Amino acid sequence: MAAMLLAIGAAPAQARGYEPTGDAVEGGTAIADAPLLAPGDHLDALDGPGDNAYYRVDGADGRRIWATATLSAPDGLALPSASSYATWGVRVEILDAGGSACTAASDSSIGETSNAELPLLAWAVTDPLGTDDACASGPMFVHVERTGELGEGQSTPLELHIASQPPLKAAPGDIPAEILEGEGPAPADPPSPEPVALGTSYGAAVPLALGSHVVELDARTARYATVDVAEGQRLRWRLEVTEGDADSSTGRQVSVRQRNALRMPVALADGGVYDISATRGGIGGGGTVAPLRARHIGAEDSSIVSTWLSGTQYLQLALAPGYAEDPSAPDDTPVRAILTIEVDGQAEPTPQTAGADTGDSPLAALPWYRITTGAGALAALTAGLGLLAVRHLLRRRRG
Repeated sequence: MAAMLLAIGAAPAQARGYEPTGDAVEGGTAIADAPLLAPGDHLDALDGPGDNAYYRVDGADGRRIWATATLSAPDGLALPSASSYATWGVRVEILDAGGSACTAASDSSIGETSNAELPLLAWAVTDPLGTDDACASGPMFVHVERTGELGEGQSTPLELHIASQPPLKAAPGDIPAEILEGEGPAPADPPSPEPVALGTSYGAAVPLALGSHVVELDARTARYATVDVAEGQRLRWRLEVTEGDADSSTGRQVSVRQRNALRMPVALADGGVYDISATRGGIGGGGTVAPLRARHIGAEDSSIVSTWLSGTQYLQLALAPGYAEDPSAPDDTPVRAILTIEVDGQAEPTPQTAGADTGDSPLAALPWYRITTGAGALAALTAGLGLLAVRHLLRRRRG
């Protein structure tokens, strides 16, 4: 489990049911005073809308630098009124020592920006440093900014995930031209009627075995699980509400989102349902748009691009507040559901680091290697598969 392998710093504020994890750091106010960070998970805070923080990362020749920010709201963060259009957000960019942009691809404020109930994500990545189309190797600087208007003067925890990726050589093969169709797996009875305890954050996500599990979700909070999916395999899931609202008039929904080891969104196949009515009998599910393969990074379809990274996959489950007449007093009744998880396909060979001895483990220094070490060497290797060319990355739809 990631939570057992990360040093957990003191959270700057207690998030809404979310427990941020990472090594405690304090970002700089400018490039000049940015602290040096090693690859891994770090924990800081942003003081309010417009607050910035800078972090230094070593950038060696040929490597790409990845940075993912997770912003979670503390209890008591001012929420907008029903008539307010206030939002909140987070963005990440990567700069060189001169302040020039080195970001090759990025996405910002992934999630629900109109309220502060669930964490928001943002990520950025460089091209291979020292190559013709990229910045020169040397110190790189990750710049994180909190955007929007919500929570003026209120601090929010910031998790920063840093990775330094060596060049990898993907296995040849076709790239799907179209996304797969299909819903989730067949219903299956869970072995126990008692709910499993899911994790309270990405860093504390609980590994789940394949099969069915009873889960209980509290309103306005997110819970996290992980599933290992090897190169060439496809994750499928199904969720059925067994104890929930009497009817749909509350508007409450259970949302399920899949993220890869870098916390980037992974798209669901055509016909899948991400958002499920919280009424008893509400059913949804699906599978990834394609098997997870490193070469999908070069796909034309941004949904297929999202399946570029195999290994640890996160499932984020959350119960949205619905249509409460008084936003300050939403319906907080929990719901129970049966979550069924299935992995299709045979595991395929993993790509090797270009020019390296194949007997070595070039991914050992990457943060997600530590997440999957307990699952064995194969899982550890497959967790780093998608770290290839990102010039063709397309901005994905929010989700």
